[in-house]
Amino acid sequence: MKHSVKNELSNKELRQLLISGSDERSIILPETGKNKYFIDPVDHEGLLCRGSCTCNFLNEPSEEAVRKTYQVYQAKGYETVLSHQLERLYALLSKNYFNEYDILIAPSGSDLAYIPLLIADILHHGKKITSIVTCPEELGSGSRLAMMGQYFYQKNQFGEEVQKGAQVFEHLKIRLHSFSARKKNGEIANYDEDILTLMRNSKDEAILGHLVVGSKSGIEDNLDIIPEAPKEVIWTVDLCQLRNSSSLIHKLLDRNCMIMITGSKFYQAPPFCGVMLIPKSISEKVAAYRGPIDPGFTRLFSRLNLPFSWSHLRTYFKPDENLGLLLRWEAAISEMEALDRIPSDVSQNMIDKWHDVVREEIARHEALELMPHQEHTNNSIISFRVKRNGTFLNYDELKELYARCCLRTHDGMFNEYNRFTIGQPVKYGERAFLRVAIGSFDIRKLIEKEDFRNDLFIIQRIVALSQEAVPHV
Repeated sequence: MKHSVKNELSNKELRQLLISGSDERSIILPETGKNKYFIDPVDHEGLLCRGSCTCNFLNEPSEEAVRKTYQVYQAKGYETVLSHQLERLYALLSKNYFNEYDILIAPSGSDLAYIPLLIADILHHGKKITSIVTCPEELGSGSRLAMMGQYFYQKNQFGEEVQKGAQVFEHLKIRLHSFSARKKNGEIANYDEDILTLMRNSKDEAILGHLVVGSKSGIEDNLDIIPEAPKEVIWTVDLCQLRNSSSLIHKLLDRNCMIMITGSKFYQAPPFCGVMLIPKSISEKVAAYRGPIDPGFTRLFSRLNLPFSWSHLRTYFKPDENLGLLLRWEAAISEMEALDRIPSDVSQNMIDKWHDVVREEIARHEALELMPHQEHTNNSIISFRVKRNGTFLNYDELKELYARCCLRTHDGMFNEYNRFTIGQPVKYGERAFLRVAIGSFDIRKLIEKEDFRNDLFIIQRIVALSQEAVPHV
């Protein structure tokens, strides 16, 4: 469907489009003028992102790309833009790898967590589902609810209100087992043998295995567990942070894994936008399926979310467009293309330099303590605990500190910046930690001009704000 072309979008109109077709996490709150992560997706002047692991906003090049894509949408329609975006994603993710997968697009990474349930319902219709997940506390809370077959939001992508936590599905019986990311002392845990034992003892059920490569703190599960598991396990690997090479994507597809990625973490698109890469060996079985599906799935997705090859299954779903999702993905894809033009060794070298500078600065301050096993996580994310008067701040205190960092303006920053973001706190057991993280656009800016003064300032500012006895947001 073509649309009449109108004048250029105002910031207010652009903001409304970017948050449309998402859930309440993206809503602009009247008390702050920002979303729950203290971000306005179109407000980027003077704002330095060091929280790409949590929430991002437009920058000058991505805003230009989004505005141009909106004009193309007006002239040529939704499906034309969507098809072009999918072609570009294939080109970026495949890297000379034969296209042995289909792409499913979704409003967020949390929405993607419903897809393994759909696949299990189709491949093992009528069976109980055993879903096994690692790092549950370092995934979004929405993903955990979705894996249990519950609504993780109060409003779906179609704007329909639902009851958060209520069961989505009428017929699915789901049993969720989770294995924590960290021990009480903060060290990264290993539950490989426990997971394999559970899988081997669940032979009469549809088994879903969820692994993560790049959690909120950059944890990477042991992927060698996959060939040791029963062959009938349906594997999903969470690469939602997308802080990895295309060669890993190829390796996982070769192992028959579905892959969850987002454009709103490392590639710094506004929240949220996700895709699932589904190996042809699985996708072709879905395309050939002619049986029933639980009606709950039709309340979650549009036929425009599903791969074109699923022509029969698509008939169960309504044809609603999600323009906000289309524009958010444009911000991500344009940034992916920009970073792709830089040699990978150059960008990785900058990530490593940034990591070394920030880690050394954190080590200088008695009020900060790096999380254990930092060397086993991705270098573009650094996780640390914060002390006041010798006592570590708890989760609620870190939430207040996070708000003070993100909502205030800060005198003394460099290069015309006066605001910054950091990663939101992560809770594990009774403890919690903060994060700083750089994404694709941040890396490109540092390559243009290597200047870490603002990174040093941010760490020093976190220390100063953390010592305030009474928070003033």
